[in-house]
Order: sequence, then C-alpha cells, then structure tokens
Amino acid sequence: MKKPIYTQPGAVCPTWQSSLKALLFLPLATLIWVGGLSAQCTSIACKQNVTVSLKDDCKGAVNSFFLLANPYACGGPTTIEYYDPNGNYIGDTLNASHLGMTLDAHLTHLWTGLSCTGSVKVVDGRSPEIDCENISLKCTEDYSPAALGGATATDNCSAVVSLTHEDEIIDLGCGMQGFQGYFEPSNWTVQTTNGDGGVDVTGAPDSVLVEGANASPFKVTPRYITRFKIVMPSEGYIRFDWRSFGGSNFNEDAFYVTINGVCIQLSFNDVQSGSWESWLLQPGDVLSFEQASDGNNDMVRTMISNFQFLTTAQKIIHRTWSATDEWGNTRTRLQVITLERATLADVFMPPNYDDLQLPALTCGANTHPDITGWPFLDEDQDPTTTADQFAIQNGDCTFSLTYEDQSVPTCEGSELLLREWTILNDCTGEILNEVQIIKLFDTTPPTLTCPPDWTVGTDSPECGVTVSFPPASATDDCAPSVDVLPKAGFGTGFGNFEDVPPGVYPILYTASDPCGNASSCTAILTVEDHHPPTVVCDGFTVASLTTDGTALVFADAIDDGSYDLCCLAGFDVKRKGLPDDAYAPFIEVDCGEVGTSFMVHMRATDCAGNSAICETEVKVEDQQAPALLAPADVT
Repeated sequence: MKKPIYTQPGAVCPTWQSSLKALLFLPLATLIWVGGLSAQCTSIACKQNVTVSLKDDCKGAVNSFFLLANPYACGGPTTIEYYDPNGNYIGDTLNASHLGMTLDAHLTHLWTGLSCTGSVKVVDGRSPEIDCENISLKCTEDYSPAALGGATATDNCSAVVSLTHEDEIIDLGCGMQGFQGYFEPSNWTVQTTNGDGGVDVTGAPDSVLVEGANASPFKVTPRYITRFKIVMPSEGYIRFDWRSFGGSNFNEDAFYVTINGVCIQLSFNDVQSGSWESWLLQPGDVLSFEQASDGNNDMVRTMISNFQFLTTAQKIIHRTWSATDEWGNTRTRLQVITLERATLADVFMPPNYDDLQLPALTCGANTHPDITGWPFLDEDQDPTTTADQFAIQNGDCTFSLTYEDQSVPTCEGSELLLREWTILNDCTGEILNEVQIIKLFDTTPPTLTCPPDWTVGTDSPECGVTVSFPPASATDDCAPSVDVLPKAGFGTGFGNFEDVPPGVYPILYTASDPCGNASSCTAILTVEDHHPPTVVCDGFTVASLTTDGTALVFADAIDDGSYDLCCLAGFDVKRKGLPDDAYAPFIEVDCGEVGTSFMVHMRATDCAGNSAICETEVKVEDQQAPALLAPADVT
C-alpha cells in the first residue's frame, strides 16, 4: 500500500502550490511608491487633522507623504516641525505627552524651500500587550485566576485601565468519540472555492462527507479545495477512518489532512480508504480535512468516520483575557488551561484504624467515611501535606466509587470492620480494590464501685463466722454484661465462707468485660468477736491469811476452767455489791475478816473486750499457828 505523502511543516500542499505562485508576480507598481520630480514642485499644500499613531517606544512623527496634499508632485527630502496650539515649538518627534492633542505640523521641502502648515492628531494606536501562559493542571486543582495568578497587561504609552477575562469550559470527559461535543459540525469551519463543494454533516455524529467542487469551470491547476477545519482544544491525538469514492482520479482529486501547514495526502488511485492517526497535537493547532477537485461533475467525495480525539485532558478552559488602555485600545489573548485526567495511580487510600497506622476507634464510634476518610487524590503525591488533597468524586475527575463493609465478630462490644473500596476509572475501565481496616475495640475498663466497708460479728462460742460478700456496682460502655469477682485471703467468690475468724480483711473486687479489660476496687470486711467467754468459778474459795495477817485472793485462783474459743485476755475480781470499777486482779483480806465469808464476782474478758461473770463465796481463815516468844533466860 502506498504511504501517505508528508510535506515538511510550513510547506504547501502540492495540489494548490500554483495558486500561491501568482502572488509572487504582482506588478511592481503596486508594491512601491514613486515620487514626482522636484522640477514639477511649484507649490505645496498640507493636509489637516492627519492621524499620527505613536510607535512601540511611544514616539513618532507623521510621514510627509501623508501630510502633503500633493506628494507625487513634490518628491524629495522634507523636514517637519511641530507646534502646540499656543505656537510653542515642540520639536520634530512626538511622544506620550502629546496624546490626544491636535498640533500644527510645519513642513519644509528642502529642495525648493517651499513650506506649508497642516495639523496632526496624535493618538495611541497600539493596544496593550497581554502576557499569559497556557497551563496544565490536575483535575483537582483550582483554576481560578486567584489561584493561578492573572494575566499581566502593559501598554507602550498609557495606563491599562481594565483587564478582564471570560471563561469557556470545554468538558472533554474521557475524550471525544465522533463528531459531537466540541467536535460537533457547528464548531467546524467550512471553506470552499467559489462556493462550490461542501460538507454533508447529516451523518453526524457518526460521520461527515467532504465533497469536492462539481459545478465550476474545469481547472487542473490550481484545483478547487473544500476544507473542513477546527482548532484543537487541547493536547491530544486524532484518529479516524476515511473512504474516498466517486470520480476517477484519486491522485489529483486527492483527500488530504493538514495540520498547521503540514500536508498529508491520503488518497491515491490505488489507495482509496484507510485509517489515520496524528502525532501529538497542541492546543491551537488547526486541523483541516481537505478535498481537492477539478470542478467537473466527476467529483470525489470522502467519508470520514470513527473520528476520535484521544486526550488526557478532562476539561479545557479557554480563558480570554481582554485589556483596554486609557485611549480605548483593546486587545484580547487566549489562555488555554488544561485539567488533566487523574489515573488510579494518583489515588491514595484512607488510613487504617488498626493501632498501627492510626489508633483503633472506641466501640460505637462513627465509621462513616466523612469521619474515617474517603479515597483521595493528592496533587503533590505527599499524603502528609493535606491542603492539596481532594475527594476523587469532586466533579472534575472521572472516577466512580463504592464501598462495602464486612463486620468480623470479635469480643462482645467490639467489632472489626473490613471496608472494601472499589474505584472505577470511568475512562479506562480499570478497577482498584483496596481494603481499609477499622477496629472498633473496647479498650476501656468497666466502671466499678465497691460496696461500703462492713463489719460482722461471731454469733456462737466457736471462734468464727459465716460470711458472704455484697455485690459491687459495675457498668461498661461497650458490653452489656460485666463479670465481677471478689477475692479475699480466705477465698474467692461471693461466699458463703465458714469459720472466718475475727480480723480485718481487704476484699479485692475485680470487674472484667468480654474484651479482657479489667478494673478493681477494695472493700474492707471486719470480723469481730461478739460472743463472751464461758466463765467457771470455784464453788467455794478459802483465803488463808499469811504471817503478816493479810491475804490476796487472785481472780485466776477463783477461775475453775473459764475459756474463750477465740482469745481469752484475762480475769479480774471484786467483792459483790461494789461498782464495776472495783474490779481488780485480786481482793485483799486481813485478820479482821477471819472466820467470815463474803461473795465475790469474777470477770473473764476475751481479746475483743467481751466479758462474763461468775459468783462464788470466799471464806477468810487464819491457818497460821501462833508465834510463841519465850522470855529471856534468867540467871
């Protein structure tokens, strides 16, 4: 198959080269001015109100050709001097200070000495210059002038009084398929020679038909051309199928595609259909489908179908800046802002709440993505900087997003949430699946309140008591049930515990939730001996006086087997009828009570202060023999 013919950029398609050759042979008289002879210059006259437009350096002067009323009659060198309305000499050069003024212009013809005075009106004929650059952004970025910075405008002579802009937004989506959207036929320009030929767009958006001229005088060179043209909105590629039919000479009545002067002939006598894809085009490039013809009714038509514009751009903003100076001169300039489509490689996932990336959440926490995070796009690819992060569903990026939660059972009151994100690139069909781990774990111990300290007493002669522990109050933020277990030195649980001897016992209460979190508190149990000793007295006690005539009756001498199963502290005694403060370890008797008897109370006291009394009789006897003292020997 014959390859398409490419010409170098800037070259002219061979089919219509000859049409330009004619431009090179215009009569010389139309290109230059020929002045008259000085011998013919007998008088001169100057025009009034000749406009003088200042140059880029804001300086200028009127050309004598335009100031003279008869320039062809008076050729040759001249001088021009300018005067203000008051007759003051200005010089031979005008500048910004003269803008808007009407000045006298005195012209002198140097060869003849003739002179005349006309007038000039000084104007700023140049519009401001606008400086702005085409910009490519990510689809998430702010393209407002406040974010990007506006254009700058300067003027050669005066101040710029206004700088405004208007935006035209072109949504390219996933690229353009067919002659629709930006590429719909109404946005193309149709050009024909002498109005013959045309473009049939009734097949759009699927196809268009470019038709050569068929009702014009026969002409081989230059040929008639039908053009179907459009300006490319952004960087990208075009691809299309084509088929030429009708006619008989596909070499000369050829189908071309031209891009900025690069001309590619696609059809030949042996090649009448095919597919074509461009190189990378830039915004502002001009694409033209062109059908050549010789004008007779044996015309060639070319059907263009399956047209595609392949681009990474999501949206194009055509921002037209307009600057006006103080003299009303206005200039416009187009700035092209391209919003590039994002890819799945640009997507960052929200963090895991797994105690590794971020701490786990507490039970019952809100797990909505507004709280735990959405997948996002990051302009600088650095997730630690958050000012440039955007949700992927922000309207300018072509992603579809869904998620599904799976709850994995753990301990009661806690949950392991596996959130599976599915992100679809609407343009490529690529899918990204990622799982986000969200732990909702109970890490807080229950709230536990111990019962108040309490005391129990023994209720039998045996030294011990049966005890049970009162309940504690326990609640948990996550689990409905909490296990509470008390523990003492003599046992674990709530009881009953038998034969607990008197003493002070710390009771440790521990509350545990189903996730193993525990808290504890301590209550104090006091077991007291509330039962008095068992007291036994001798039935009768004899107090025998000693040699000094006295005797001590000790309380334990009266005891006849008193006991306490816990702890017996001791005994004391008193005469019956005396107050309790008369109890003492012993009772003293003397000779005055010999032969008498009296009743006594013996008191037995245990270690807890409990006491019991028994009564017995004490008889005082003198069982000592009299002491005989013989008189001294007598001699």
